[in-house]
Amino acid sequence: MEKKNISFIYLAITVIIMTFSMRATNNMIITTVPLLAKIDLGFSRFLVGIISAVIYLFTFTVTFYINPRLNSRIRRQLFIGANFAILLSLISYYFANGITIWADRL
Repeated sequence: MEKKNISFIYLAITVIIMTFSMRATNNMIITTVPLLAKIDLGFSRFLVGIISAVIYLFTFTVTFYINPRLNSRIRRQLFIGANFAILLSLISYYFANGITIWADRL
């Protein structure tokens, strides 16, 4: 195979793995936070609904309004920063309480 084809294959594999891992992490956070708030922290149904709505509102805003307007360099930097923020967010679930669960979503 040509070097160009091998580079494309590596790029395609990398994009597939990144896409799968990011979608899995996002889905895990979106489904875990309301359960954590309700079961472990004792939030009412109303507050669980509000926190779920806030998560989806931020996801919608970033996906449809912010990402399309950024240039590729800034988008890449924000993507890397967001990955570190998600890592810290996942670690912070162990220490979650009623106040930090709201701060973690913003």
